[in-house]
Amino acid sequence: VMKPTVFIHIGLGKTGTSAFQALLKHSSQSLEHSKILYKVNHELSNGNVKAARCPNWFEEQVINCIENNPSFNKYIFSNEVLHKAMSPFFEKATKYCNNLDFHILLVLKNPLDHISSSYQQAVKGGNWSEGFEEYVKNIQYKSSALVKASEVIAKLDEMHIKYTLYNHSIVKYNIVKE
Repeated sequence: VMKPTVFIHIGLGKTGTSAFQALLKHSSQSLEHSKILYKVNHELSNGNVKAARCPNWFEEQVINCIENNPSFNKYIFSNEVLHKAMSPFFEKATKYCNNLDFHILLVLKNPLDHISSSYQQAVKGGNWSEGFEEYVKNIQYKSSALVKASEVIAKLDEMHIKYTLYNHSIVKYNIVKE
């Protein structure tokens, strides 16, 4: 008997996450016919896992969903900030590895592309009206998300948990094909 596969998309922001989640939401019924569950969470504007102020998101949301929907072969969970909140997963995943096959999806962006996207969003949203150089100086941009992602990857390697790392700067919106 094959173990169900649990895909957990953990971010990062500004890497097509909202488009990916919208596609999953829009396709959720079609996916279900193929025994793939992306359980839509109507309380969230994007994604289907609430990580903020939910220290036990992994068991309360992911494991609970799987246990309540046992007829699926694959499950997909997504939140663009989970890379910052992986402790509950790391603490409990080994408890479930005999019955579930975990596969983490992480999408990064080249730092210059990432800051450019952040700048464009700030201008478009009316939060910034000066030039790009001033924006970079003002926010003192650091690639903390990349540092956190590298820590997550190291822990996944240590625990022998599968992951796929995508560079959004290269694959762009073709990630869905991947």
